[in-house]
Amino acid sequence: MKNDYDFLVVYNTCGIRGDRADHYIHCLRTILQSKTSFKYKLVMSSCLNHPVCRNRIKETFEDLVEIVTIDTPVTVNISYNKTCRDMISKYGPFKGYLYLDSGLDFDGNTDALDKAFNSFVD
Repeated sequence: MKNDYDFLVVYNTCGIRGDRADHYIHCLRTILQSKTSFKYKLVMSSCLNHPVCRNRIKETFEDLVEIVTIDTPVTVNISYNKTCRDMISKYGPFKGYLYLDSGLDFDGNTDALDKAFNSFVD
């Protein structure tokens, strides 16, 4: 399977302590505003987020952000690995994988994603 994307960006979320859809939408927007020298697929790893939260993300971003749903409480590394495996099954392997915590906000820093990837591919 040929993958049209260079990298997979996994935005990891957890709804155990309540959903933060407005925050997620803001942060996902800042990621999507990144200027990159490569193609990437952005996926939200959604562990125990309420369906209303996931639907708001889908309605806001349509096909720009995929969502992998995890409906059992698991550790961050397990949710990240599951999300990567699901995306590899769908698209094939990527050249690289980047984990982003849901607290990360690229607000105004449009080259952060490019710098992050270039730091490990040079």
